[in-house]
Amino acid sequence: MDSEYYRKHWASPERIRRMADPKRFEEIPPSRILAAVGTIHPGIVVDVGAGAGLYSTAFLNFPGAERVYACDISEAAVHYLQHEVAPAYPEVYPLHMEPLTIPLEDEAAGLVCFLNLHHEISDPPAMLCDAFRILAPGGKICIVDWKRSALSVSGPPPAHRFTGDEVIRQVSGAGFTQVRDAGGLAYHFLVTGVKPEAEADEEADEEADEEE
Repeated sequence: MDSEYYRKHWASPERIRRMADPKRFEEIPPSRILAAVGTIHPGIVVDVGAGAGLYSTAFLNFPGAERVYACDISEAAVHYLQHEVAPAYPEVYPLHMEPLTIPLEDEAAGLVCFLNLHHEISDPPAMLCDAFRILAPGGKICIVDWKRSALSVSGPPPAHRFTGDEVIRQVSGAGFTQVRDAGGLAYHFLVTGVKPEAEADEEADEEADEEE
């Protein structure tokens, strides 16, 4: 996600047209993501690598979603989001971000999504740790990217792709629990995880201590 190519070439008219095309929903239906993550508590969604904001606007329809932060490292992308998306969708807030750092406070969000982005990230473990940081306890992460084993007409070459199992291990290593590949997509894995409820864990530990 910090590639110089991405920074320079994001704003080509052809790329914008492809990223804003609702036909993308055919391969990755928002309803499939919703089925995997459920209701958003708290109601803040973070779309990392939002691009043209196609999915940012779709996330507004998720139960409990109140606001979507559409984050991107490309200033051209953020400019497009500010001028072409946010006026029609005032609950979408475009944010410019630095590589591997999401510009939100700790425990601010209920859902963080990475769509067709994971293969672009230079240091996935570091990025996942920052996603963990900004999620409230009980918040969820969702990573959708091209399967290494699935042939597709678009997407990166197989050598640049991950397997679902690799991403499951990375997400688990960042501290998430209930990590799984929800499946259901022809060309993509859909990995989800949950930030543990710290308070609930502490209460359980206290109760166990009292019983002893």
